[in-house]
Amino acid sequence: MRYDDLAVAALDLAAEGGLEAVSVRTVAARAGVSPGLVQHRYGTKQQLLLAAMELVVQRVQARLEAADAAADASANSRLRYRAEQLLPLDAQRRTEARVWLTFVARAAVDEQVAALHSQFWQAMQDSFAELLAARRGQMSGDRLEDAESPVHEAVSDRDADDAACLLAALDGMAIANIAESGRMNTRRLNTLLDQLLD
Repeated sequence: MRYDDLAVAALDLAAEGGLEAVSVRTVAARAGVSPGLVQHRYGTKQQLLLAAMELVVQRVQARLEAADAAADASANSRLRYRAEQLLPLDAQRRTEARVWLTFVARAAVDEQVAALHSQFWQAMQDSFAELLAARRGQMSGDRLEDAESPVHEAVSDRDADDAACLLAALDGMAIANIAESGRMNTRRLNTLLDQLLD
């Protein structure tokens, strides 16, 4: 039994039944271990919840790194690939989005969850702002020194504001998909993403 398996069990339970479904006892039952082992590793429900949230962050970051490697050298391509990783476009991302949204709600009343959310979202905003600055440089015809690393333009206040707006829009699209997957289906998510990036 790896400790990661306990975080996966907590994440799966949160996806299925919300944060209320996560407890030392339910995680132990899902993982097929004793409650004592879960309590020894995590101690409290709060620590279990933070482990599940951190697992979502790790999965997203791993996909972002893979997306960067798969995209061509253009900032526009990298920007789209990164944005796609934050939308519920497949079963795993849908599960992660469902869990992430429950954590966002909890962040309003839980300082530890709020701190983790803020740290992750600031990193996302910074990376999007850098790509927007690079895209601005590419669109204006500036030459990049290194095609593998498109971030050579200074990030302006407008880039930071545009990145914040893009993330807010992606959040809204994810919420709409989780709440109304018929209306906000995958096709529509992709169409709206095209419009946002234009």
